[in-house]
Amino acid sequence: MLSDRNYMGNPFKNSQDKARSGLKCVFILLGINVLMYFLLEPPTKEQMYQYLLGNPSEHVKIYNLFLLTPDGIKHFYLWQLITTMFMHGSIGHLFMNMFALFMFGTMVAPIMGMRRFLWMYMLSGIAGNLLWLAFNFSSGGGILGASGAVFGILMTAAMLQPDREVILLLLPFPMKVKTLVIIYAILETVSQFSNAQGNIAHLGHLGGLIGAYLYLKFAYNYQVQWDPFQALWKKAGLFKGMKPRKGKGWKVKSYDVKDYQKSDGGYKDGMVTQKELDRILDKISEHTINSLTEEERNTLKRAREQMKSQKR
Repeated sequence: MLSDRNYMGNPFKNSQDKARSGLKCVFILLGINVLMYFLLEPPTKEQMYQYLLGNPSEHVKIYNLFLLTPDGIKHFYLWQLITTMFMHGSIGHLFMNMFALFMFGTMVAPIMGMRRFLWMYMLSGIAGNLLWLAFNFSSGGGILGASGAVFGILMTAAMLQPDREVILLLLPFPMKVKTLVIIYAILETVSQFSNAQGNIAHLGHLGGLIGAYLYLKFAYNYQVQWDPFQALWKKAGLFKGMKPRKGKGWKVKSYDVKDYQKSDGGYKDGMVTQKELDRILDKISEHTINSLTEEERNTLKRAREQMKSQKR
């Protein structure tokens, strides 16, 4: 019976909870990054000078304990793969990363929910750090910042909402998210192999893009709106015949009224069937209430009236 379902009191609750938890995760990450910056401020020139002379201050010792370096990994300081994601070299560095985290995080976190968004964020950052380490394991430098994770969020936004247009600070005209990812990927690749890399860890950025792509590609049934390597996989014959696994996970494919008309759900003797209600509630849970068509909204209204009449 419809009235037996525990969510009939508020059929939008699951979607609303997911959106709230996702947004909450974004603001928590913003707070942690800002807090870590002021707790572990970059060493001053004088502190670095003393460090080079072999007289490191306590601040520098603690700072290096959390900063990802090849030497630290050689000493099995594996926590540096995570802690370095919350450290930044300057206020400008922090601001740019946090601006991107807020801009693109609030775009995809409500769709994914807290748990999935956090997994994507962490795995993207770690993937960026690992890719940088793979090419710099013999160097004496280090890497810090949330850029790898932020680029992972950008890739996620492109795969989930590829045609959504955004306007960046330095580019005062609208651009599709998928176009932005393609441009960034090309720029980062070219910059990595150029002779003027500066202090930017381009490998970390590329690793973040790759980490998020793999997470969405393999962990969530390939149910994304845009796959930048789909043509490559198809040409290579990979994943052919592989069916998406069943279970939880969002479906980002769009719904069409034709699908509703073809389904054997809908109305029966003027009543909303359980199958049709399940479909609409699943759609709300995965895409929020804004994804519903006018006809689907009317169906929900009829279901509520139906439930009330059953309780009388």
